[in-house]
Amino acid sequence: MRVAVISDMVRPNGAGVMALVGARLLAEAGHDVTVLAGAMSADLERQLAGQGGAAAFTNDERALDGSVTESDHLAFRRAVKVWLEAELQQWVPDALYVHNCGRILEQLDLADLSCRYPVVHTMHDEWFISDAHYTFRSPRNGETVRTFEPGRSEHVLEHRYDHLFDVPTRVGAFTAIAPSMWLADRARRVFPTLDVLQLNNAVDHNFFALQDRSSCRDMLGLPNDRSIVLFVGSPTQERKGFDLFERAMRTVDVGGEKPVRMIAGGSASVVTDNFAGSISAGPIAENLAVLPMSPLGAIGVDGDALVISGLDRSLVPALYGAADVLVHPSIIDNLPTVPIEAGLCGTRCLASDVGGTRETIADTSDLFSIDAGPNEIGLRISEALSEAKRETSRDRQLRRNAQVERFSIDQHCDALVSIFDGVIGRANP
Repeated sequence: MRVAVISDMVRPNGAGVMALVGARLLAEAGHDVTVLAGAMSADLERQLAGQGGAAAFTNDERALDGSVTESDHLAFRRAVKVWLEAELQQWVPDALYVHNCGRILEQLDLADLSCRYPVVHTMHDEWFISDAHYTFRSPRNGETVRTFEPGRSEHVLEHRYDHLFDVPTRVGAFTAIAPSMWLADRARRVFPTLDVLQLNNAVDHNFFALQDRSSCRDMLGLPNDRSIVLFVGSPTQERKGFDLFERAMRTVDVGGEKPVRMIAGGSASVVTDNFAGSISAGPIAENLAVLPMSPLGAIGVDGDALVISGLDRSLVPALYGAADVLVHPSIIDNLPTVPIEAGLCGTRCLASDVGGTRETIADTSDLFSIDAGPNEIGLRISEALSEAKRETSRDRQLRRNAQVERFSIDQHCDALVSIFDGVIGRANP
């Protein structure tokens, strides 16, 4: 089977990871795979090309985030489609495996492609069924927030949705994969005649191995005498819930000790003055040596904090392992990989009970209501930090076992190949 994996941005984070994992699993299963990206770094393009096949329309991700004018942006999208058509004609795939693509394609583009090639589309958010990545109520002002692709109107009255009604009549051999049952149910209500299947995202449990907290801290240069609470995600993206995390952290107190906030995400690495002297030589100290582009105060932190951006991916498991507890307070989510990865590393995760998060957490008793206030969440964090001091290696192993059982790569690969066999069979009865 020859498969073209398509995504707007292919990179080692977010949905880009899922595109890369999918390509690797299909290749390891003996299939010919090429990765086609709207944007991908030149180094990654060369690496993937050497492993099988890869091409990118541009090596600059910023080009996908909008042009100077609306007409420029439309011209850019037309050029991407011409490029993609040429790549497909050259590769002649048996099927397309599409991930995030809203920056380069629209829903009807996928429908039309499925009349020429069998298409399997993994929905990493609500874009395919609503034209917005997510819809949620802002905790700041109560207004409804809809997150669209760059270059698209953010106002509902100015946004056209009529093309979505044409999707069911335009599709050919097409299967939509929803990583969570939450999203699968929503997609089936919107498109009851489409083939929508649920398949958990695969997470590399060999890469995210069980971690020892003390060893991780020694390797990263973090102190062993402070409690550390981890937040993973952009602190400036409202959907990630950093504001709630910060307000909760201000109430946390464990025997008179105030824990350190470790924030993995954002545009720059920076540390508060009081905590800087506690970081010894290691990869984090080297990362912090690059002067930040924005001050820590811009995200409103009141306490000891370390913000980490651009750390080598090989160190991510150690980052999870170094934390006493991870807090994942997203306002809305599909099937977030952060709770899965934390559990695989043995680290406890407290998370908001939204979207498909319940399907990812190692222990559902660690869920909290998104309507919970900062005092309630702060109390949960304080209790988790106290319990972390008594945590055993067996406790950490049990969390990992729960995640491996649900998100193993072998199970995912077998199911994925079966899905491709089915959609190709419908195209070529």
